[in-house]
Amino acid sequence: MQTLSEFRAHWHPLIVRQAKDVAERIEAGEDMSRFLELEPQHRSAVDKLVLEYSLSLSVAPETLTRELGYLLHLRLQQAAEFPQFLDHCGLGSAEMSAENWIQFLAIDSWHEFTVHKWRYEFERVYPRNT
Repeated sequence: MQTLSEFRAHWHPLIVRQAKDVAERIEAGEDMSRFLELEPQHRSAVDKLVLEYSLSLSVAPETLTRELGYLLHLRLQQAAEFPQFLDHCGLGSAEMSAENWIQFLAIDSWHEFTVHKWRYEFERVYPRNT
């Protein structure tokens, strides 16, 4: 068991390092606005990938397409940022296992809150082609 603050201190830097690598490999020269449409179609598949990731902090490469890999990355990135807000609200002392924190932040919170935040921010950076 670990508090949200402890989990955040360990997990956030890992996701930030991963984000830089993913951005360099996928985002350059790509029509990123298409991920706004792909996300709802692949939401349940990404949920399954998050469950797999929560157990070992990795997923089997053969389960990832380029799109699923990027959507998983986006989900984990949002999940890594959300604890800062929760910690600021005084919820940093709540305890769960790392596996449960990842599932709560990257699945439960995604469906209820962070997907909307992500869509708003993502569309500001990558507007839809009309």
